[in-house]
Amino acid sequence: MQSIQEWVAEQIADYRKQTEEQQYTDVGDVWEVLDAIERQCRAEAGKPKLEPMELHIIVEGGLVQEVCSPTPGKYPLKVTRIDYDVEYAELDELSPVKQATGRYEDALVEEFAIVQSLILLDK
Repeated sequence: MQSIQEWVAEQIADYRKQTEEQQYTDVGDVWEVLDAIERQCRAEAGKPKLEPMELHIIVEGGLVQEVCSPTPGKYPLKVTRIDYDVEYAELDELSPVKQATGRYEDALVEEFAIVQSLILLDK
């Protein structure tokens, strides 16, 4: 299957061939744009495909115990648990969390480091 970058490169090559055959003289700006598009397409085509990130969230009794991955540190990632169920929380445990509306809600906030996963999941 042809990638979009390969298709665009083919279209550019076809357009160039057509303009050369017809000997246009006013296509200079178009050629500059096409050159830039072609360079970008070739650069994108050469980039390796990203593999999906795999995270394992370990929960016990409804609480997150650990966040792990088979490839910790490979992706820049920060994991935060935000719990708005603060009925029995102490005041010093609460953090204000800004909402999309601009107002703040109190929550229990906990950050997790991503550690090496020792779990083997069958695919």
